[in-house]
Amino acid sequence: LVHIQDEALVYSGGGVKLVGTAKVNTIGDFMVVTPSESFEVAPTADFRLGYSSPSVYGQLYIKGMPQTNITGKVNKEYVEPIHGTTGRQQVALPFYNYAITDLQTSLPYVNINPTYRWDKNNIFKWNNSLAVFDPLTASLTPIVGKATDYYILSRRNKDGSYAWDTTLTAENANPDLAGTVTGSPANTLNTMKKIFKGVPVSDQNVADTQVTLSGAFTGEYGTNGKAINAYNERYNSYLDDPFVTPKWSADYGRNVYQYGNPYLTNLDLSKINSDESNGDDVYIPNIKGFFMYEAGILNSLAGTTYNNGVGTTGRAVTFDSSSLPVGAVLSDLMVKPMQEFIIKLRNNNTANLNFNNLRRFSQTPRTAVTYSLTAARLANSKAKVSSSTTKQLMVVLTDVNGIILDKTFYVVNEDAKTGFSPEFATMQATTSSSSLFTREELSTGGADASATYNLYINEANEKDFAGKEISLVVNNANATKIKFFLIESGELLNEKAPLSNGKSFYFSNNGILTKINSGDEIQLSNNNFTYGLFYDQPAGVLGTSEL
Repeated sequence: LVHIQDEALVYSGGGVKLVGTAKVNTIGDFMVVTPSESFEVAPTADFRLGYSSPSVYGQLYIKGMPQTNITGKVNKEYVEPIHGTTGRQQVALPFYNYAITDLQTSLPYVNINPTYRWDKNNIFKWNNSLAVFDPLTASLTPIVGKATDYYILSRRNKDGSYAWDTTLTAENANPDLAGTVTGSPANTLNTMKKIFKGVPVSDQNVADTQVTLSGAFTGEYGTNGKAINAYNERYNSYLDDPFVTPKWSADYGRNVYQYGNPYLTNLDLSKINSDESNGDDVYIPNIKGFFMYEAGILNSLAGTTYNNGVGTTGRAVTFDSSSLPVGAVLSDLMVKPMQEFIIKLRNNNTANLNFNNLRRFSQTPRTAVTYSLTAARLANSKAKVSSSTTKQLMVVLTDVNGIILDKTFYVVNEDAKTGFSPEFATMQATTSSSSLFTREELSTGGADASATYNLYINEANEKDFAGKEISLVVNNANATKIKFFLIESGELLNEKAPLSNGKSFYFSNNGILTKINSGDEIQLSNNNFTYGLFYDQPAGVLGTSEL
């Protein structure tokens, strides 16, 4: 019996073999590097990747071992609050030749009969070329699909009752904000936990660890997405593209790909827009951004006839002109084991995505140095002084217990575009959330009434929009305060740290301005109100306070 604790790393330069009733329980990191040995786990043994919290869970990294030498199955503990409101979970299934019977062992209530597509216990797999969710069908194949595929699992029985509990409030806490946002205790962990058992994927298995971004859907979505897919469902009942405004314009839903993390190790997506000489072997110059659905977010289309239960809001990440990620705290750039993500390209140029060197044990991205699994992390710091750096204000909305309800970002640099500019705005992303968002701005300041969409990432030019107002909308009955974090050159600034150029962001409540430093928080006077955000102080304003 071996226990591996958090932040401990066990390294093997040879094989791993569990016989009899041997057990390995890890919430730390297990690393195996060998080209000729094997990874074996007897059916009576247990190699368990445990789960303790959103940032503490076991990870397994196997490098150089042929797939034929990996025969042992591992038990992966999975805990995640529900996505959306219709009882479905979007996941990756990071196992080799993962059988439908294996999935049914974990979720015995699921339905694999495609005749009843709209049953509440069906399961689906995303089809990039058709932009639809295909039913998972035992009669067609005994294997669920590739480890890189994107799945939707049901959490409900056929009658609609929950077979897999949905409540775990503390899971909304963000590891990046540990010590600054506190969550209420989670008392339903055991009912949330599911164990998925399968054979890990080898990094020598190209078919299961590399994808080519090409062949996305080229058909017609119809006016406002009302065209019907092969399953008689409207595209606008499930398809989302936060990187294009207005909705269903020419580029909406185009060159979009959905994949899952094929590994039992975190993936670091922070450098996939960077051309590194000794990096991760991934360079996608035409990426618009990537997106991951958030747990617990309400789906505005839930309950409609055609809805597949896919959440329509989450966290979007874009990139500035220097290839730095925008709209993210550090953990937002990481894809956890069994997590899925969406990539949006600017055009139909082919790109390759090799997951091997994206693997990383840390919960935060690596620094811009030569890739390694354990490279130094990108730490919070005060960024270098430069007038052209990208400066972000992250606004976090919380309830009385400090549970995060929503986030939004206001981003400025010298290249950013002020106002509605769908062809030129490179960093903006929309949200379907109605709890917290900003509104598109007029060039003179204030909200553009003609723009009806809500923004998750709002960009404005730091020169022509300096001292002008961005409208911040708070609309959640449970909201009690907002907290601010400053991000510069892709790094979260230390507590109370200012921007490097000496300028500041400001919060406005009924015309009263408050200067913002990283980590500041404000108690809300109204949880259904439009406030204001400023980059740089408006000319002629007096009485500005500081927290």
